[in-house]
Amino acid sequence: MAEKSRGVTKRTNAAGMGYFDVFYRGVRSKIYTGRADTPENASWFAARQTLLAEMVSNGTFEVEKAKAMIGVTGQRQKRTASKVNITIEEFGDEWLEHKKTSISEAKVDEYRECLTLVCALEVGPSKQKRQRVRFGSIPLRDLRNEHVDWLTNTLSQRTGLKGPKISNTRLNDILLKVVRPLLDLAFEREYLAKNPHNWIQKRREVPDDIDPFSFEEVQAFLGALPDPKWVRFYTVAFGTGLRPSEQYALQWEHVDFQKKLLLIRQGFVKDRMTILKTAGSRRDVEILPHVEDALRTHFEAAHGEFVFSNEVGGPLHRDNVRNRIWNPTLERAGLRHRTPYQTRHTFASLMLDQNEDPAWVARMLGHTTLRMLYERYGKFIHNRSRQDGARFTSAWNQALEPKPSLDRP
Repeated sequence: MAEKSRGVTKRTNAAGMGYFDVFYRGVRSKIYTGRADTPENASWFAARQTLLAEMVSNGTFEVEKAKAMIGVTGQRQKRTASKVNITIEEFGDEWLEHKKTSISEAKVDEYRECLTLVCALEVGPSKQKRQRVRFGSIPLRDLRNEHVDWLTNTLSQRTGLKGPKISNTRLNDILLKVVRPLLDLAFEREYLAKNPHNWIQKRREVPDDIDPFSFEEVQAFLGALPDPKWVRFYTVAFGTGLRPSEQYALQWEHVDFQKKLLLIRQGFVKDRMTILKTAGSRRDVEILPHVEDALRTHFEAAHGEFVFSNEVGGPLHRDNVRNRIWNPTLERAGLRHRTPYQTRHTFASLMLDQNEDPAWVARMLGHTTLRMLYERYGKFIHNRSRQDGARFTSAWNQALEPKPSLDRP
């Protein structure tokens, strides 16, 4: 039977255990006692109900303070205390085993590399270096929110791939895809007494600048390439909007000349084949006429299973292509520096600038909705006219006269 007193109600659950239901400043809290609600315990419950009611009346009620005041240790704290006090690094192996049940082996390897980096970092107060500890060596039971703050601050000072400091995008990848899920599982499996989920917040990400090539710049770039092989490679890149990782992973079995389709089924990232970025990324990309010319010519010169391969028939390496081909070609063509991903942005912007149907462009890019297309490329969208790339192809052919050679040297 419920007994109420100044915002505090003693209740009994289905198992016969007594607990206090506290309503304080519009918030309801439950304090479980772990004691049976029996006549023998009546005086114990009455005394503690009086203490809680006084805290509510005085405006000093706090859940953790209340538990300590009435001598109740949370059941989770008891179970946590009985667990083996393993370190973050040790629990990392358990978390990776759990992740194997839902993601690919390649993704697990990626998370393992990230976790190795995180565990090796020395974290601590910025002005007290003597107090710094290796993050992976911290016992889970001793983990506090300041440890996560120190980790975030340490990561934010690291050198980034594209600038002097790590980007918020990369920081979110580490903290939101690795560290927070790991700590969430540790809480779920009762290695942690407090839920650490809100200790990590998403940082505002600044999208990469969209800096597409004009038709004239595409012509200049293709004309400055060192070999017809690379003219064919970048004709496909500019003419399909594939992500670089998707083009590196493209195999001849994915090229359907009869239906004029490229079957995008995988990516190649960090020397391994990967699943695609999103569900929409698995798509069939239409082969436009100038792209078909490049692919058919390349088919006659190609060797191995990959459409664009290295000297031994394997997939191309991103850094090697960027450093040996992309950057030197930009310099020879007299073009400002851009990232290789701009081939994808160029495809989208030039298609939309030629009044191609945004829905068709979105399908080619692998966007499941038009929202991202309008958000990223809205300034290039004009009144819709066609949906087959014909205007783009016509403008491409006019701009690329005379055409760079696709033939073998």
